[in-house]
Amino acid sequence: MSVKEHFKIGSYGMLWIVIGVLFIGGLSLGALKLFGPAEVAIKRQIFEESKSYKHGKIEHFQRLKLKYDLTENESHKNAIRQIILTESATVDTSEFPHGLQAWIRSIQ
Repeated sequence: MSVKEHFKIGSYGMLWIVIGVLFIGGLSLGALKLFGPAEVAIKRQIFEESKSYKHGKIEHFQRLKLKYDLTENESHKNAIRQIILTESATVDTSEFPHGLQAWIRSIQ
């Protein structure tokens, strides 16, 4: 027994069901396109406020500081300094350890 026979749907009824399903699918894709970027921005903000993100950034800057301190070549040191300055401009460093904050300010 087919779906048409079971529900006693005519040919036009099946056509309207298919059109309805496609219409609802199109609406959901349109909504995703409309609201998707806002949802991604919110998820990113939540991630950047997470403890693991902040801890990872602190470790990253501590590794950069170590590289900077151990590098003797001035051009390499300047390149690392530029990376630190560029990245520190995009991160809230107020929750970094005070020594790391002071060091970042000292190389500016």
